Amino acid sequence: MEKNFPFISTSWFDEKYENLVGSLTRSLDNGQVFKRLIVFMLHIISFSILIGGVWFCFQGMFGDYGYFKAMENVDGFRKFTSIIGFIIGLPFGLFFSWYGYSIVRKRAFQLAKKEYTSLLTFLYKESVPINIIITGELVCIAAIMMGVMKFFSTLLGALTYVPLMRLGDVLGGYTRANIYILGDYDNFSGDLIEVGSMILGGLGILIISYAVRDIYNYLYKIALSILNPILVFVVATILSVGFSFAVLYEFLDTGGELVMAAFVTIILIYILFMLLKKHVVKNWHENRNNKDTI
Repeated sequence: MEKNFPFISTSWFDEKYENLVGSLTRSLDNGQVFKRLIVFMLHIISFSILIGGVWFCFQGMFGDYGYFKAMENVDGFRKFTSIIGFIIGLPFGLFFSWYGYSIVRKRAFQLAKKEYTSLLTFLYKESVPINIIITGELVCIAAIMMGVMKFFSTLLGALTYVPLMRLGDVLGGYTRANIYILGDYDNFSGDLIEVGSMILGGLGILIISYAVRDIYNYLYKIALSILNPILVFVVATILSVGFSFAVLYEFLDTGGELVMAAFVTIILIYILFMLLKKHVVKNWHENRNNKDTI
């Protein structure tokens, strides 16, 4: 055990030094602190969805912009169906709050199981793709929820309670959004078409998010394959430009500067293409040949 004070032997200080300082610096060095913080942010988002959703499920009933206040604007049979819309909407709101929370929490556990080698690698290789999928899944859930609640409001021809509408608007900075959908029998077919569009749109966004993740992973691999060549190219550029400016300053006039600049540009472009051919095209052909042999 390392000593806290070099000239004093005190076990109490040495133990505190090891437990409070040593453990923290080791966690910082091996990256576990950063990994836990990134995963912890996802857990915060998941509980924000759960707690916020449950809060708005009950808070949205009351107040000047609440559901019960909105029911005062309907009468007769529509008031009765609006009560049914509330009975349907409240458990659906609680369910979707729990479901969104569970999706994000599941992804957080998946991210926690990923191997950590470095901060940038963990961010760009592991965290970003999972966040792309989380975004697509949450948008899909929201679209399906809106479609389902729109379907019930269309069948009832009255108000349907959708408290999570306010959760989304609060995230956008608006606190007085409606928490209901109003159905109208006069536009029954149009509302049903809108229901289908919402649900299919949500599924489409989910598919697109997976496609975006695959494209991102592909671009990430390309970036890694050309990273070393680009570094070589940057060094070559700096040295070539510095050398050419030194020559230009000493010996050449204006006409000669243009010729030298064009010459250096051609040389640098040639170096870049040779590096790309060596590292990118070669790797691509090797990967393709490996797939063919498999």
